[in-house]
Amino acid sequence: MRYLSILTAAVAFGLWSYLLAQQPPGNTPANPIQLTLTQSGPGVWTATAQANNRSVNGYTNNYQGNVRPRGTPGNDVFFTLTLPTCFDSMRVRTCGSNFDTYLHIINTSLPQPDTAVDDDNQATCLIANNNISSIQIISRPNTHLISGGSANPTSVLQDSILLRGGDQLLIIVEGYRATEQGEIELEVFAYEHGPVPVFTSFTTCPFRNVRLRLDNAAAMPAGTTYNWTFSGAYSGTSTDPQPQVDLSGSCGIINVQIVVTLPAPSWDPSCQIVYSLTGTITVAPSACGGLITCSGCVPNVLIGGSFQINQDPNNPPGGGTIDLIVSTDSGATWSVVASNPTFPYTVNVPLDVSEVGVRFYRVVAYPPSSCSGSPDSSNLIRVSITDRPGNRLANAIPVSLTYNSTTQRWEAIIRDSTSGIGITNEYGLPTATGLNTNPRGTGAPDLFFLIRLPACMDSMRFNTCDGITSYNTRINLINLTLPDTTANDDQGSS
Repeated sequence: MRYLSILTAAVAFGLWSYLLAQQPPGNTPANPIQLTLTQSGPGVWTATAQANNRSVNGYTNNYQGNVRPRGTPGNDVFFTLTLPTCFDSMRVRTCGSNFDTYLHIINTSLPQPDTAVDDDNQATCLIANNNISSIQIISRPNTHLISGGSANPTSVLQDSILLRGGDQLLIIVEGYRATEQGEIELEVFAYEHGPVPVFTSFTTCPFRNVRLRLDNAAAMPAGTTYNWTFSGAYSGTSTDPQPQVDLSGSCGIINVQIVVTLPAPSWDPSCQIVYSLTGTITVAPSACGGLITCSGCVPNVLIGGSFQINQDPNNPPGGGTIDLIVSTDSGATWSVVASNPTFPYTVNVPLDVSEVGVRFYRVVAYPPSSCSGSPDSSNLIRVSITDRPGNRLANAIPVSLTYNSTTQRWEAIIRDSTSGIGITNEYGLPTATGLNTNPRGTGAPDLFFLIRLPACMDSMRFNTCDGITSYNTRINLINLTLPDTTANDDQGSS
């Protein structure tokens, strides 16, 4: 009998081992399907697995615990995975399954395993359905707020679970009912803490200076450190979050490596995430005229005044040499105003009536000496230079006489000034042909007024005696119809 008992036990043990070996993968917690999280991008791990829980495939209902939350009557499939270190949040979903699934997550590394559950209530993946998501609770280290989606509002889960880097998780997917069987697709995503830095390669003209930054620089938390390394057509290093790089003599490919170190989270001071990004800057072997603008140019610029030519910050001129050029004959000929100007560039207009006219400005950029390519021009800026009304006979200020029935005379009061920019001495100069006859003008700035005399006029008087005039003036009266001239030296301001 003793030998028979031993033989019976041996046969029973062998039969159990045989039955366990014949079970489909994941049918029980003893033979779960192993999930391996692989890094699919900066700060992201993913794992995917498929199974079919149909009874004909050997799957049975083995998760029927009466603890919260308890299992369903449906066949279940067990999966297991190990959480990565320094992870911040995760998502587990069954969106690719073709039946109504029920999802459980159990942290088996705890002395008393903690559980989260999701009743997705349907077989399609809409908004938050078919998944369990977690986010870090900052005030409770390693504790995650779990949320589960459901088409049934009463089935929506919101609970907390302890999840730590390196913990072993048991994930159970089962049918909501015994009849719910079919294809299961399980997806797991785990994410590192903090934003993932992004740097996109780009092509640029050979600007003198290029300001670099991460695509999502504004999302980087305070305390983030940066180490930039450049090699290839340009070499150098920088620890500036947004370094400025001089590319004036560079052409070709510049290799960029950025090591971004995020500050350790408060819930895990030992967990410091370091990202290493790579990219390229392609410096085009040509020059860029860019775009220029003008301030102080509208509607026109007075002689003796000034204006500024600016570069568009989003499309500045770039190249080895940059010339600011001007044309005073509608673009027929050009001359250089300044080479490699500093923008904004101020143009001072001399107080000279010969400056009156239209000017065209543009920038011409030439490739660096080490680069091939052709010069490139910017857009054209049109600037109108003029003097003040009344500065010359050609722009004399018209005066309208108004008839006063009480005094029975035509009258006009004119108030102006010969001070400031835009006005010069144009009467009596040797170049003012026909106006430098006796008596000719003085060397002071002057103003021209044009009056048409009324019919039946008997006499007239001009004076600067109204008390507003504050200096010694001289009045010159010219009959342009004859012509004939008379003048008065008033010898004072009263």
